[in-house]
This record gives sequence, structure tokens and C-alpha cells, in this order.
Amino acid sequence: MNGQKGFSSSASGGKEHGRKRSRSPGVVAEHGQFSPAGQKPLQQQAPPQQPPPKEQQQQQGRKKARKMTPEGGLRADIFKAAKENDPLGGLAAYDRAVAEGISMGNDLFETLLYLCSGGQAWDAKLPAPAQTDAKSASQPGEDVDARKAAHKEASTSGQATSGNGATPEQALQRESIDKAAHMTSEEWVKVARRGKELWQTLKERGGGKSEVCYTALARMAATEGKPDQALDAAREALATGLHLKLRSFVPALKAYCAAGNVDAAFKVDELIAEQELDLTEDEYALLIGVCAYGAVWARAEGVLTRIARELTALQEGTLAAVERFFRSPSAAQSLGEGQSWVLERCSVSESGQPSCCDGQLEAVDLSPEEYHAFAEGIAALARQKEKRPSDFDTFRAWVDRNGPYGCLIDGANVALFGQNWEAGGFSFAQISAVLDQLREERPDLKPLLMLHQSRVKAELARERRAAALLERLRRDHLFYTTPFGSNDDWYWLYAAVKSGPDALIVSCDEMRDHLFQLLAPKYFRKWKQRHQVYFKFAPKGRAVLTHPAPYTVCTQHLLVSNAWLFPSAESDQWLCARPSQ
Repeated sequence: MNGQKGFSSSASGGKEHGRKRSRSPGVVAEHGQFSPAGQKPLQQQAPPQQPPPKEQQQQQGRKKARKMTPEGGLRADIFKAAKENDPLGGLAAYDRAVAEGISMGNDLFETLLYLCSGGQAWDAKLPAPAQTDAKSASQPGEDVDARKAAHKEASTSGQATSGNGATPEQALQRESIDKAAHMTSEEWVKVARRGKELWQTLKERGGGKSEVCYTALARMAATEGKPDQALDAAREALATGLHLKLRSFVPALKAYCAAGNVDAAFKVDELIAEQELDLTEDEYALLIGVCAYGAVWARAEGVLTRIARELTALQEGTLAAVERFFRSPSAAQSLGEGQSWVLERCSVSESGQPSCCDGQLEAVDLSPEEYHAFAEGIAALARQKEKRPSDFDTFRAWVDRNGPYGCLIDGANVALFGQNWEAGGFSFAQISAVLDQLREERPDLKPLLMLHQSRVKAELARERRAAALLERLRRDHLFYTTPFGSNDDWYWLYAAVKSGPDALIVSCDEMRDHLFQLLAPKYFRKWKQRHQVYFKFAPKGRAVLTHPAPYTVCTQHLLVSNAWLFPSAESDQWLCARPSQ
């Protein structure tokens, strides 16, 4: 399973989790001095002018402030350079430290290496194909424009772009301070040379054996047009026993793809798979793009199949890479003589029928093995993040005894829906309406209402109708209360996934935090599509439920017409690639 971990503890929809907000690290409360109580100024004598409390605190802070040490000043200067993406400023601080004999920790060397490798926007410095040392696997008559497009693809990684053509990561960087954006090519050459010198110095100090250092080395090699050296950096890191992240392999992959070296790019892909790391959409865009350089159809089809299995809607940059591949001779080899692929944008009906070709889009769900892995991953993260893991273990045992459940109801999301008005509040009537509608539409589904204990202890829950509803559900094991200090998202998500492919979750929560931070987001995206039921309420309070579409929004191959369909994340249109005859 993907080694990238994390999980959200919040969700939209006005929910509360009973979790206290902890004080932010580094925020120190200031305490002012207070005058003795009861003192009054003498008559006909103006009271002494005392500075306001805030100024008083500042004065005290200045008195107590210690003089910054040379080491502290150096650290502040290098961190400031990192914040502003200023390699020249960071190196200037380092040169001053050497001249003045100021000691440096290895962490500051790593920060400088990060700056010398280009920071977050390092891939914008990838050289043009003619400047790379990689041997291309190009075919006779290769389209030069396609090669240039692949270089651009490697520089943008298939990400969504903002209005000025920057990736979101790059745009965020430019919104702050990005001094590296104004550096000349000559300055970057000097920075790269200094980066290698820093690496040697760090090795002589006995340091440099970290994932950060090897990633910086790989990036510097890639931006110099030396993808083989970028790959060597990753392999050397593995040889030392380090557990690498995906970012350590991406420089070599991008550089090989920019050079059109198909075989080398897929060797990097294999090395990533050996580390049990999952690719993101960015890397899949690179792989399908490089397939235009003469990859056999079986290799390209393998990438398309993985895209279909692991991704949902695709960014326009990825669709552009897909389109370039299908226009290449490599794609045409899968068809009969004289045939080619026709590419067009099309719409899909509510039933899943494309307007551009014959065939029907299918509902694609997780496999039994993926369901098991997904549920176990959620449980592991919940136990790791919860204040009292035993509470979650108690819930798991309860679900095993009383489940599986056919429909989970996110109680807080339902009860707070549309209640943002003067007389609004936590509506148990809305929960009851959803339960009634579920019973009418799907009497075969066994529901489970989830509510946080803070809601169950509130005065509204003790009203006659609400209390009777909760008591009936509790008696039938259709209601579970998540304890104080727990995040109820863990509970209903685990119960829904654990209940298998037929279970639904009633919630209007888009769960975007979950989407980006779950242990296995590739599972979550498809699961959410197939299992989330949205709701709204008619004027008289009746619940209106919207069940999942009969098809899944993901890349699909329609056998009846041999067409490939790719959904766009930015519109309702799909990219269709179909044979010309």
C-alpha cells in the first residue's frame, strides 16, 4: 500500500467532533504587570501616565530579549532564504558563516541543498531535449513538436494550471516571494556548482545520508540534463537503507520523459513499484506521454489500464498527454493498416451512454482485496490519531457483532443541513425524514445512525420525539454514539467500507480533506462515487435522496467499439479516442 500516509480529522457540513483545539506550538502567552488593587490618585494631582498594557508587555519583552547568537542569526538568515526561495541569499549567509567561523548544523546544509536544487519549482529548470545526456529511444521520423510537448509535460507534471499557466504549487510560491524566479541561467549554473560543493562538504562532515539530500542531488542532476545521475542518486540512497518517498524518483522519471527515453522511464517506474509507492496523476501523465516515442502498444495499454484503475477525472494537462499519445505512430500500431485514432470531446448521458461511440460506461468499484486493504488502512490511521484508540477498538467489535450495515447516516451532516438561519438548529426531524425515505426506497438496507455524544447529551436530544427515535434505534442496534474526544468521521467511514460493496453513506459532506489525506486516496475516490447518497429536503420536510450514478467517472475502455474514454476534471466533457473505421 502507498507509503504516503495521513488522514483528515475534519469535514465540511457544519459538523462537530468534540475535539478541543490545542494551542498552536510556538505561541507564548504574554503576562503584564498589574497595579495593587484599591489605589487611587491624590486629589489635584494628575495620575501618573502608564503605558497601555500592550506597550507595557512590549517593553518587558525587550528587557527580557536575549541577544541573538551568531549561530541563531545564521539559522534565521538561511530559513528566511528558504521561505523566499532565495538560493543566492542562502549561499551568501553560508559564505559569511565560513568567513566568520560560525558553526552550522547538518540541517542547515540540507536546507541549502534544497535551495540549490531549485526548491518546489525545480522542474521548471529542466533542460530542453537537445541539452540532455540521456539517450533517446526515438523512432525514425519522430515528430519534433511531440518531443517539445513532452518536455513541457515533464516541466508541468500534468497538474492543473492557473490562469497564468503556473501549476497551483508554483502559483502559491509566486504569490509570496520567489526570488529564484528572477535568476539568470548563469546564476543557476553557479548555484548548481555550489550545491555539489555543499554536498561534498556535508559528506566530509559525516552527514548527507538523508532522503532530503539525495532528493536534492537527483533534482540538481535532472536540471543539468543528466537523468542517469538523477537515477543513481536514488539508487545510492536505497543502498544506504533509506526509505525513500516518491519525490526521490521523480527527477529521473521527468528527465527521461523529457528526453523521450521510453525504456529508461519505465525502469524508473519499475523501481518505484519495487518500493511499494503509488504514482500520482502527474507521473501517469509523464508515462503515457513518453509512450509516444515508440513504446509498444502493450506497454502503453498497461499505463492506460493503471490510469483507469487508480485515477478518476483527469486534469487537462493529463488529457493533453493522452491525446498526444493517441496521435502518435505508437498508438496507431494497435490498429489495422491504414487506420488511426479519432480524438474528440463528447458528452455522456445520465445512463452512461457516450455521444461519440457505441457502448455503455460501467459502474467500477473496489475489488474485495481493495475493500479489505482500505478498511484496515482506515482502522490503522484511526488508532494512530485518536486520543483513546481503545474507543475505536470498541466500535470495531460492536460493528463485527451487529453489522454489516447497508446504509450509514452521517447524523450531524443531516441534522444541520439548511439550518443556517435565525430559527435553525440541530434538527432531529431531518434525521427522521431521511430514515423514513430510506425505509421507503430501500427497505432491504439496514441503517446505522452515527452521532457524536455531545449531540446526544444536548437538550434537543431529550425532547420527546427525538428521545423516542434514538431509543428505538439504540434498542435495534441501529444507532451508535461516538465518545467525547473522538472524530466521528473515522467511525462512519470505517463502518461503511467494512460493510462492503453494497453499503451506502448518506451525507452531503464532500470529504475533501479525506480525499487528499487518506492513506489510499485511489481507493477513496472510486468508493465515494459508488457509495455516497446526497440529500435535500422538500418544502414539507420530506427527504429527497440522490443515489450514485449508474456508472463511474473514470477512464474506461468500451470493448464494443474499442473506444477509450477519459473524463475531464474541469468540465462535463470526456475525451474519446476511437478507431477511424
